[in-house]
Amino acid sequence: MYFMHRIAGPLYRFTALFRSIGTGQLHQRVHLRKHDYLHREAQAFNSMLDHFENKIQAINLQSALVIQAYEAVVRGIQEQASDQIAPALQMLDEEMRRFKTCLEEYELQTQPQHNQRRFECTESSDSKSLSTGEAA
Repeated sequence: MYFMHRIAGPLYRFTALFRSIGTGQLHQRVHLRKHDYLHREAQAFNSMLDHFENKIQAINLQSALVIQAYEAVVRGIQEQASDQIAPALQMLDEEMRRFKTCLEEYELQTQPQHNQRRFECTESSDSKSLSTGEAA
């Protein structure tokens, strides 16, 4: 029975993590008990999530800088806008709105939400069991 918990527990936590990540909760990580199996896989998966999270943060930062630069250019052009520039500027403005909307779908959630559940295994003195606890 103990052997089954050492495999089933990590698989359960991986499954819960996959669901959580599927909803955009990229701050989640796999936490295994000392004697569980799949520690190498958990470490590799956590490392991949760290890398992915860093890349998304870099994209969000760069997109914010591009949007900021775009808005500065628009303000400058609007002050000197002529009939020829106005339609092109309006088209660019519409494309930037679409771009912002697209980026908003991929904004990184770096902090757990208050009502989010955290999946961990707990070890009691007489038995080992899976528990669902509120996120800290």
